[in-house]
This record gives sequence, C-alpha cells and structure tokens, in this order.
Amino acid sequence: METTTKVKKAFGGRKPGGPKTKSVSKSIKAGLQFPVGRITRFLKKGRYAQRLGGGAPVYMAAVLEYLAAEVLELAGNAARDNKKSRIIPRHLLLAIRNDEELGKLLSGVTIAHGGVLPNINSVLLPKKTASKSTEEKATKSPVKNFKLFNISFYVFGELEGLSYDTNEPVLKNEFEKYGEIVEVKVICDHKSGKSKGYGFVLFDSEEAAASALASMNNQLLEGRNIRVEYAQPKSGLYQNQK
Repeated sequence: METTTKVKKAFGGRKPGGPKTKSVSKSIKAGLQFPVGRITRFLKKGRYAQRLGGGAPVYMAAVLEYLAAEVLELAGNAARDNKKSRIIPRHLLLAIRNDEELGKLLSGVTIAHGGVLPNINSVLLPKKTASKSTEEKATKSPVKNFKLFNISFYVFGELEGLSYDTNEPVLKNEFEKYGEIVEVKVICDHKSGKSKGYGFVLFDSEEAAASALASMNNQLLEGRNIRVEYAQPKSGLYQNQK
C-alpha cells in the first residue's frame, strides 16, 4: 500500500522548509547611519505632503547625516583650538556661526548655553590721534635705544626757546655740523600745527652731543636765544648726561 507524503506550504514567499533570512534595515541598504524607517514614520506623522515617495526618507536621512558630520567636525576643531577634549554647546555655536553656509542655514536657531561670538564694533574701540602717536614715538624712541644697547652712545638733546617759525630742517641744518644726527623733532600743537617753542635732537655719539651743547647753548637762532641741555625723560631709563 503506497503512502502519500504531505507537502508543506510555503509562508511569506519562502521556500518550504528553508531557513529564515535575516531582516535588513533600510538604513543598511542605503549605507547610512541615520534611521531611514524612523524618518519615514516622522514624515508620515507630520503630514508634510499628501503623498510620500519611497526615496524621500532615504534622501532626508542622507542630508541630515552629512550636516551632522560637518557640524561635528567643525565643533571638534573648535574644541581642539580651545584645548578641550569634550565638545560643549559653546563649540557648536562657534562652529556654526563661523561657517558661512551653516550660519545661513541655522540663522534662526538659538543654541542653549552657546554664548555669543566675540565681536566688538570698531566704533567702540579707542582711537589715537596722529599727533599724539607722533609725540609718543618721538619721546619713547630714544628710551628704547638706551634700553636696547644699555650704553650711552645715543644722547638726546633738549632745545628750549625756539622761534615759533623754526622747523625741523632748520634745526638739522644748524646741528649737523657737530656730528651725525639720528633724529630731529620740533614739538607742535596738535590743533594749530604751530611750534610750541621746544624740540629735541638725537645724536649718534656722546661727543657730538657734548660739542653741540657747548657751542649752541644761548646762541641766536632765527631771532631768539635758544637753551640747549641734555634731555631728562620722566621714565628714568637713562640718567642725565651732564
């Protein structure tokens, strides 16, 4: 008597009796880290459109993953620049605001505990006038020379009683016969631009300064007797050379 064998029916399209195949997620199929299935659920729940294509969540997940990687890389660079091993909201803000494209994309986003960018308007910064900076340079330059060489090779002579029409070329012409001159300066008023009646002459040697002091003191220069003496700066970096 022949026996008949029953054939098992297949379930879910599988071959009868075959092993179950391991399920593969949509993220693995697309080669992404962000969850495609979860983004699909959010897009359907949000009702952003009447119909949703199959490629829309995959494309959205790829874009979000790229933006997250870009922000994470820039924030890591900001943390390394600040000598930190952990990324905090401050580093995220610096990364986003310092990038033109990300700053435009997230212009309306406020990052909690991120702070603000360090920015001081140029109008609020103090400004130095040209005359003030020139006078400071004239008074500080010989001090730097003395501080640098620490010897008395540079001698700064102070002139008083100058005519208000005396200028620097006239002073240089009168004093250059006593030795090589490094700098000549007539102090002028910063508003009117007229001479204040005194100035300075910087020689390259002490002998030249001593010769000029002995010859030009109480001499007539452009209708006025001038007084020549060694300069005595208030900083006290070098002493009086008398």
